[in-house]
Amino acid sequence: MLRSSITQSTSKNTSRILNSLINKRYNNTISSKGKILSVSTNNSGFTTVEFLPPSIPGTNGANKGSATNIKPLKVCLNNIFLRDASKSPNSVNPVTKQKLFNTGSLLKNIGFHCQPKRIQVSECGGFVNIEWNDGDKFMYPYRFFVKYSGSSEISKLKDNKIFPHRQILWDSTKLQQQMTTDDGLTVDYEKFMNDDYVQYLTLLNMNKYGLAFIKNVPAVNSSSNSPDNDSVLVSIVDKIGGFVVPTVYGNVFKFDATNTDTNTHTNIAFSEGKLPLHNSLTYLENTPGWHLLHSIKNVGDELEGVNYFVDGFNAAKYVRELDTAAYQALTNVPINFRFRQGDRRYYQSKPLIQEHESDNNNVLLSSYNELIKEINYSPLNQAPFTFGIWNKGTNGDAVVTDKNKLTQRFEFEDFLRGLETFEDFIDKPDNQFRIKTPSNTVVIFNNRRVLAGRSGFGKSNRVMNGCFMDNDPTISRLIYLEEKYGKKNLT
Repeated sequence: MLRSSITQSTSKNTSRILNSLINKRYNNTISSKGKILSVSTNNSGFTTVEFLPPSIPGTNGANKGSATNIKPLKVCLNNIFLRDASKSPNSVNPVTKQKLFNTGSLLKNIGFHCQPKRIQVSECGGFVNIEWNDGDKFMYPYRFFVKYSGSSEISKLKDNKIFPHRQILWDSTKLQQQMTTDDGLTVDYEKFMNDDYVQYLTLLNMNKYGLAFIKNVPAVNSSSNSPDNDSVLVSIVDKIGGFVVPTVYGNVFKFDATNTDTNTHTNIAFSEGKLPLHNSLTYLENTPGWHLLHSIKNVGDELEGVNYFVDGFNAAKYVRELDTAAYQALTNVPINFRFRQGDRRYYQSKPLIQEHESDNNNVLLSSYNELIKEINYSPLNQAPFTFGIWNKGTNGDAVVTDKNKLTQRFEFEDFLRGLETFEDFIDKPDNQFRIKTPSNTVVIFNNRRVLAGRSGFGKSNRVMNGCFMDNDPTISRLIYLEEKYGKKNLT
């Protein structure tokens, strides 16, 4: 009996200390992070939470100004959603972070699983404590209700972003300026591999600008085909937490114009000729997110083997500002891409510009960076059009073409006008960032955003390795490092 009393007393003291620490932590930041004011639930299966939104001075919307000027907001949430979102040890494995039940099991007895037994706001206003009828208990944090408020105004706040850094559209001048800053686009290999904060800044710049350079990578023998030559690119991909994407050219492939093996000359990129601006592998259903190029050797005249990079997102925005109808056609009219060599047959149809789903945050021209998703531009692999190419017969002659296809010609005319405007933009030197990538340097660029090309070169003057990496590991790593270092660099 005494032991039981002591245990209960110890448990209460531990709980009191824990709550005190939580309250202290949130009381110190409540003015900037907002506060939960009240909570109520009803028998119809919904819970209403009243809260103050985050106060971030200098921003627009509901959070503008000091905390005293902010009006309380309310959100009414489905109890099934709340119970399903519980992260208690009974609901989510604390080690693997995997859910331990399926949503459908809650529906078999909603009154038991999804009706709160007790519900209250914590003293600090940082949590809503819910004990459910089925015994599950979870402290839902303030941020949870901000995130799932369903408000387009609230969703603009930095407190509700995965990471609060927007993509930055650029031309040659802007990117050249960024190259010279302290947190510029070039980083030392050893620092990237061994310093997580340096890696964070690099991934951040990759997200903002779509490319980055890693210098002073280990030197390799340009005349050797040793697997060790692949290790530089593989080590960078591994450090990010990704994996090399297999392609029709292999995993890590070598650009060497002196190689007489005909199997390596299935693409102009493997020759010494000029390579026009393009996105790579557009004939795949899922175009790889990142292209890595390792400059093993790049000598000769300063105009030889120069890489050209263009911000495709900026080109798309230019079309949108100049000709709305033409821009819309670029998002609708399919372009056919194919790869047909040896025993390989790849074929995909995609519009030149792909957008994210529209919402109140990205439809404005000022928020275009948040709307655009992907560019698909590759004349090298473009197949004949199968949209909008027909017209009525001349002099009233009957044609065999389906009538519904004949009307496509009007949008195709808009498309051609938009394509011409897009290409005018990317062909201007002022919009091209040009660099003769030094030997022992790796350039990483967003293959769904940045168009890449290069000038021709002497056959024996340039050797590069290349590979591709998906975007998901890059975003995953950036989110993790943002949680670790983000407060140091909220720009």
